Amino acid sequence: MLASERRERIAHWVDEHGQASLDELSQHFEVSTDTIRRDLNELHKAGKLRQVRGGALRHSEDPYPYQRRAIRGIEEKRLIANRASEIIPEGIVLFLDLGTTALCLAEAIAHRSDLTVVTSNLPAAVRLGEGGKVTTIVPGGQVDGAIQGLVGSATFQQLSTIHFDIAVLVPRGVSACGHLTTAANEDAQIKQLVRERADRSLLMVTANKLGVKGAFQFAELENEDTFITDAGESHSLLKSIRQNTPELELYSANISRTALTAVPDHQPHPRTEPGQSPSGKNPRSTQRPQPFAKLNY
Repeated sequence: MLASERRERIAHWVDEHGQASLDELSQHFEVSTDTIRRDLNELHKAGKLRQVRGGALRHSEDPYPYQRRAIRGIEEKRLIANRASEIIPEGIVLFLDLGTTALCLAEAIAHRSDLTVVTSNLPAAVRLGEGGKVTTIVPGGQVDGAIQGLVGSATFQQLSTIHFDIAVLVPRGVSACGHLTTAANEDAQIKQLVRERADRSLLMVTANKLGVKGAFQFAELENEDTFITDAGESHSLLKSIRQNTPELELYSANISRTALTAVPDHQPHPRTEPGQSPSGKNPRSTQRPQPFAKLNY
């Protein structure tokens, strides 16, 4: 690929995503970070983006960045969200992360009257409120219009007082060794907090985030996690993840429920009864939803 072509693609990538780190761009375009740094410098001079330490930002603010993200890859996001909605047990307290994939999950569970959802994702909270079924709790905090969510110390403080049965998290990127990352430090702090406050985590990851490295790591994959993606089972990074976390519950959103059976040697865990909370137990409880489409890597 010619340098001029790569730079045009970099400018388009940053415009689409709003921001990007050096590592993220280096991995995506398969060149060194020094090459990316030079590309960003040239694009900055040309007025096509704003170079900052460690990466780049969109040069001029798009008045509708969230709306553009919401429709990009919508079918894949809905597949993942629908699969997630089917393995979320009854009668639990759920944390729902920021982002448009999480919004799709809000749409998928809006009809359920057996859930309590805590979320700083404002569009998701509105969607759940419109459904009128889910008990929806929104913490305080400062509104960030670019991500359509609540951030800041007030949000962190209020979330630190809540115990979650499941934390539904949407990483910006997942590495082959299982590092979970995001683009902003405040977001990383919130994700880390709710993961620690939850008995288990359910991760929703579109295929284009596999192998991406965001600027801030908030956790590593654990065997007790549930991981849902639209990537196929032949994806090399998923095979690496399986080797590092062999007990990880890994689901494909692209395979129909009726076409799959659980791995024979996996014994299903009982569902949480309505209203039951495993209080007093150590976070990362081994009590998990019954798997119905676990991939056998």
